[in-house]
Amino acid sequence: MKIAFFSGCVEYSVCLANSLRKDCKLDFIYNGNYVRFRDESILDLLESGIRKIELSRYRIRDYRNFWNYRLFAVELRHYDIIHFQEGDIWFSLNRSLFKNVPLVLTVHDPTQHAGLPFINRMYQDYAQRWIVTQSDSYIVHGQNMKNDLARNFSVPLERINVIPHGEFSFYKKWRSEYEPLLKPKKGKKRLLFFGEVRRNKGLEYLIKAEPLISSRYDNYTICIAGRFSKDPGNDFEHYRKMMVDTSRYEVINRYIANNEVAEIFESSDIVVLPYMSASQSGILALAFGFGKPVVSTDTGSIGEVLEHGQTGLLVSAGDTVALADAISTLLNDDERCTFFAANAAAVAQTRLNWDTIGKQTVDIYRSILR
Repeated sequence: MKIAFFSGCVEYSVCLANSLRKDCKLDFIYNGNYVRFRDESILDLLESGIRKIELSRYRIRDYRNFWNYRLFAVELRHYDIIHFQEGDIWFSLNRSLFKNVPLVLTVHDPTQHAGLPFINRMYQDYAQRWIVTQSDSYIVHGQNMKNDLARNFSVPLERINVIPHGEFSFYKKWRSEYEPLLKPKKGKKRLLFFGEVRRNKGLEYLIKAEPLISSRYDNYTICIAGRFSKDPGNDFEHYRKMMVDTSRYEVINRYIANNEVAEIFESSDIVVLPYMSASQSGILALAFGFGKPVVSTDTGSIGEVLEHGQTGLLVSAGDTVALADAISTLLNDDERCTFFAANAAAVAQTRLNWDTIGKQTVDIYRSILR
């Protein structure tokens, strides 16, 4: 099979592309502007035999993309399957040029979540709605997401396939050769909130939980690693004012480079996902890849991956007391943390293993071509 594989979230896309390479002839197609904005060193992980095609150096919403994409759209007629990782209006505009080639769409967020700038949210919603109507088969990462996609876009359930989000232990290959990013823990335990700070991520609930946690366990720090928005009400200053004890926090307010991720996760003891809303979580897959216990809110399909009492603890979204209770429980119970960590690593190596996910994806391709 010859696959035109369009990258979305580049970390996920590279891992999936590598897992498909064993069964497919695959071209990895990406927007150069977006990849460089993230961290283009990730492309170095693509296996030999995968052809890289950079389509544009413009921002994805730039109208100058139209002709670049239209010229390439003509070439798409020569593929057996086209697989998109997100909506793309430039190809949706040109779908008639490759209308006879089946299109598979991975929908990472069937519901738009608060926190994105208005123009980004509008573009993503419009692009996704358009490409959903043009696709032949769909992949989501959980049963709740499947139900959301069917309900929000009137997609028949039988055309939606559930494949979990793969683990991200590949970051271990990039251990930094530079000065350590974080201070030595000196016997303290470290909680980790990782990723871009958006309103739906619920960081305020972790901050509000800190005094309750500190009343039960004192020897810990909270690391917040990820870029804050510059929007008033969601910028760093907004959250700093909520902090009762600022000395307890380690804040890295910027994009975290690939060679810094391993240090942050390996030096952390518990990963916290206090999300108000989410479809799924790449951070959860990342935590499992590093064998870390997780405390998370039970939203979207997170509870389908994180098994309460086995790989971590689940609490209701927006419940500060329950969040503090769960975190305090793990801080005071090393044996349970070790148990959760071992189980999380086992899930990463089995259910979230990319070879398994690649085979499931190839099965979908083959079923379409029968």
